[in-house]
Amino acid sequence: MDNNLIKYFDYGSVNISGVILSHLKQLGLNATETVVLIELYYFNSKGNLFPEPQKIADATGFNLSDVFDSIHQLVAKKIIAIVDSSSHSAEYSFKPLVQKINQLLSNQTTKTVEVDASESQQEESLSERQTLFNDFTQEFGRPLSPIELETISDWLTDDHYSTKIVKLALREAVLKQVYSLKYIDRILISWKKQNITTAAQVEAQRDSFEQQRSGNKGNVKPKDLPKIPIFKIKKQ
Repeated sequence: MDNNLIKYFDYGSVNISGVILSHLKQLGLNATETVVLIELYYFNSKGNLFPEPQKIADATGFNLSDVFDSIHQLVAKKIIAIVDSSSHSAEYSFKPLVQKINQLLSNQTTKTVEVDASESQQEESLSERQTLFNDFTQEFGRPLSPIELETISDWLTDDHYSTKIVKLALREAVLKQVYSLKYIDRILISWKKQNITTAAQVEAQRDSFEQQRSGNKGNVKPKDLPKIPIFKIKKQ
């Protein structure tokens, strides 16, 4: 058999359901995201469960930033998810896509599935998320990793933080020059406990903290100062 033909079969193939290709608009996928999704599915079929974005960029000719953007959009739109595999490493899961396909098919047959929001509201929500991801990328000075994208997406979907409050937490971290999602997560948890949800409340908390700190500095009493021993110097 011709060597090129052997290589052809070794590459394998990917079977994409016609349901996906026929409902790209309903799934909220653009052309770039669709190609990246197919690439992720292809790598998965070859045993690479968590391919590096650079490999996808090399295969498609897309810019690396476009690949990162497409991956975080796929995560944000609940098309894929990042999960821990049995080997304790990350991998892409396509279960959310299967669930969406089931919902689409159910909508076609029963017409009884309730829509959580109108298309315009969904587009506005996706636009806000896109802006939020861009803000993180700009402030961090680099593309976000898939794990970081998943973390931010979970803040919005699982923890139900608004994009506005996450932006405020990002600003607080930047002001303190701490570029860490763990630090931002602690800020969000602290604000949630204090029921802080607006920029005005954040400013009020900062002012209160500054007043307490400056007040503590001005109220230092002599007895609170450390005692310095006094030694007599004998004259020679």
